[in-house]
Amino acid sequence: MRILLTSAPLHGHILQLVPFSWALRVAGHEVLVAVPEECTPVVRKAGLPAAGTCEGVTMGQMIGFGRDGTPVPWSADDDRRVRRSGRGFGRLAARTLERTLRLAERWRPDLVVSEPTEYAGRLAAAATGVPWVEHGWGLPPSPLYQEAAQEELAPELAASGLRRLPAPLLRVDVCPPRIRGADALAPPCPVLPMRYVPHNGSGPVPDWTRAHRDRPRACVTLGSLPPNRARPLLEAVVRGLAPAGVEVVLAMDGEHLRPGASAGPPVAGVHGVPAVPGAPATPETPPVPGPGTSEGPGDPGAQGPPPLPHVLASGWLPLDQVLPACDLVVHHGGPGTTMTAFVHGLPQLVLPGAQSDTAAYARVVADTGSGHRLDPAEASAERVEAACRSLLDDPSHRAAARSVADDIVQLPSPAATAAAVVERVLAARESACAR
Repeated sequence: MRILLTSAPLHGHILQLVPFSWALRVAGHEVLVAVPEECTPVVRKAGLPAAGTCEGVTMGQMIGFGRDGTPVPWSADDDRRVRRSGRGFGRLAARTLERTLRLAERWRPDLVVSEPTEYAGRLAAAATGVPWVEHGWGLPPSPLYQEAAQEELAPELAASGLRRLPAPLLRVDVCPPRIRGADALAPPCPVLPMRYVPHNGSGPVPDWTRAHRDRPRACVTLGSLPPNRARPLLEAVVRGLAPAGVEVVLAMDGEHLRPGASAGPPVAGVHGVPAVPGAPATPETPPVPGPGTSEGPGDPGAQGPPPLPHVLASGWLPLDQVLPACDLVVHHGGPGTTMTAFVHGLPQLVLPGAQSDTAAYARVVADTGSGHRLDPAEASAERVEAACRSLLDDPSHRAAARSVADDIVQLPSPAATAAAVVERVLAARESACAR
């Protein structure tokens, strides 16, 4: 079977597709991952074949500007911010649709798999008469995303003879019930569960991850906040961890500890990760450091001497390889970071950023007993210290986190879910032929 996978140009979205893609490939299926040209290296680095869907596009541009180039102002209102992002993902789909459709017509896939905020793939599937499957990367995003994207895509839908975006054949869900919550909206299609397997990129694993240590260690990442916005919060975290006797691993660029970087609103996107390393700035999207908040600490010497004795200043390295050497994660509430911390059964202190879904992940961490949520505006060094001491000293938080990790392990592997997806697709094809 040929499977075309599509994603928006965001590291945190693309990398979530990698375990499932490899499960399909190992089972003998042909896979091809379609993303904007600037992100094809991310796909190739994961060992997968890539096809470009457009050039010169970033999510900051798509969300920050209308089709006519008019700036779209950022909003502090949660729903308006979600709709603003949703229309941006709609504009991305309009931009990538022509090449995605041409790719589907020429390569002729049997199935299209798209992440929740990539809409050109499902339109190409509808146009070529093949089913599509939604691959989730955590909590289901707000329905306002798709509602706003559908409004933005009204011309493209009309041209395709569609009244609305086509519904998927089924959804692959990586959230166990404990994370999803009992009050979650029922999906509009059948759901196949799949174990969340972190893939945060690749890189060398530092020796310190295997060395003996005599004090607790916290991994700290604040996503892709611009340095001037991240620095005050980061300083409060670092200084709060010092009296708690905690060694700090910084899973972010060293610029976050240096003055003088340009400030601005948070980088646009569902996950708040940079669309392309070193992407040009827009009025809404200041320059961001390079590859991705889905990656964590790397070469400790790359950023110069650490600013404080208990800080190991680091570059970028996959969190999945670093978190086993940590006891606590302090982060911004990004889906990839939250889910990877859950996989490793680590307590979490979440300082939710301005991105649309970080507050939801912070609530999940608190509701499961796996950690605490702290409003960044109230995150003084003293409050950070108190929260981290609680997470390290009270064993109930680690026990709750490990319980969530056990739930995740009980879900079917990517290999098993990939086989189930293929079986469902073949059954749907046979049913259609019988009619």
